[in-house]
Amino acid sequence: MTAQNNLSWKKVFSNLGLKELYCLEFKKNSDKKKLSSCWDKNKDPTKKFLAVCFEENLRKNLHASISLSYIPKKGFCVVLEATIGKHAYIGEYLGIVKKGSIFTFFSPYTVSYPTPFTSFRGYVIDAEKKGNFTRFINHSNKANTELKSVLCKDGLIRMIFLSKRSIRKGEELTLNYGTFLPKILWSWKHLF
Repeated sequence: MTAQNNLSWKKVFSNLGLKELYCLEFKKNSDKKKLSSCWDKNKDPTKKFLAVCFEENLRKNLHASISLSYIPKKGFCVVLEATIGKHAYIGEYLGIVKKGSIFTFFSPYTVSYPTPFTSFRGYVIDAEKKGNFTRFINHSNKANTELKSVLCKDGLIRMIFLSKRSIRKGEELTLNYGTFLPKILWSWKHLF
């Protein structure tokens, strides 16, 4: 069987019974208020600078021109439809922000939600059932994207994908999941 290319990620979401999100969703409104008030907006210039650079993209839910491909024994992967340069904005990691549990940390669709205080640690962005195309970005030790946190005007952190180098049209987008072994093993489940 050959790879199926140029699949619409919105159609794939629909076929898999997943809900498409256009912005972060919070499981509890109280979590949104708590997390938006915990950052001192003036103390982290890097996060603030990145938010200013990509604010329009975040507000309008813009992203790089992509499609999904399905590769047997690997699953879905995200492929670029147009070449992009180094440090280009690819898209925001969307899902439900909630308190993490031991089970959510083992899910391949969760990303830790950054917080400045240890008392707020343990939040995750969970894209297992709701999210966007970024949930299909696969692991690679030689990743061509990186996940960065940006602090927006509303006081909330957003997780965005940026290119680490120029990426050619037709190339798969990948992310190094790090050394968190369960996630890496989950991404290699087809090998076992």
